Amino acid sequence: ISDTRTDLAAQAIGETRSDLDRGLVVATQTTTDLVMDEYAPYGTVYKTKLARRSLRTTCAEALPASTSWAATVAHRDSHTANARLVIEALQPDGDGPCAELVEHNATLIVQVAHGDDISDADALDQVRHARSSGCAASLLSKIRTPVQAGAHA
Repeated sequence: ISDTRTDLAAQAIGETRSDLDRGLVVATQTTTDLVMDEYAPYGTVYKTKLARRSLRTTCAEALPASTSWAATVAHRDSHTANARLVIEALQPDGDGPCAELVEHNATLIVQVAHGDDISDADALDQVRHARSSGCAASLLSKIRTPVQAGAHA
């Protein structure tokens, strides 16, 4: 369920997950009819950062997504099909709307890993370089924190 009220979602997460020191909730209204829980390069992006129980919400507007872009990135009929699409988009030769959407979402991961001390443009450059050079998995392994590494062991 996607909604532009990212502040409400972040507040609920903060209240139910006291173990989380920080987090980020994002949604993008790419067209008049479509809100996705993704960070998209088109439409209106709503982001709420949760840091030590305080919330900061931002809203940024870009051109709306084209109908063909929205259709191309639409969820597939299964989790497996969605996962396959992400894997294809992360390949060095991945191109088009799906790769663009995956890159933008990966940008958020890089920013959070850097404590938000990196701009959107610089984080996107890192992601695009990692993907185009075939090192996307390497970039993800570099940004895992000790807490994350322990939680997934």
